[in-house]
Amino acid sequence: MKTLNILLGVVAVFSLSACANAPAQPTKGEYTVSEIDGKRVELARPILVSYDDGRLSGNGPVNIWSMPVEDNGKLGMGICTRMAGPEELMNLESKLLRELDGGVLAGRKDKALLVRKDGKIVVVMEPTESP
Repeated sequence: MKTLNILLGVVAVFSLSACANAPAQPTKGEYTVSEIDGKRVELARPILVSYDDGRLSGNGPVNIWSMPVEDNGKLGMGICTRMAGPEELMNLESKLLRELDGGVLAGRKDKALLVRKDGKIVVVMEPTESP
C-alpha cells in the first residue's frame, strides 16, 4: 500500500508539472521575442510582435513582417520588407522568419506565445509590459 501511495504521488507531481506549461489559446496583444531556437534574444532594440485578428506581425530586428494565423494556429506564408542592416541582425531575422514559417502558434498559461515546429518550441514571445 505504501508503494502504491508513493507511485500515485509521483504520477500526480508529473501530471501537475505538465499542466503548468500546457498549451493555451494565444492571447491577442503585444509581445517581445525572447527566445529563438532555445537561445535567449537580447538586443538593444527588442523584436516587437503584435498578435491580433488572425495575424502575427513583427518589427525587427531589421524589417517589418507579417503572416496569417489559421484557426488551428498554423502560421501561413508571410510578407516582409527587404531593408538591409548589420549582418548579425539580418542573420537573426532570417533565422526567426525560418522558424516562424510553417510553425504552429500556441499560448502558455503565463500569457507568452510559443511557436512549435517539429515537436519542439522554436520561438518564445513574452508579453510586453503595459505603460
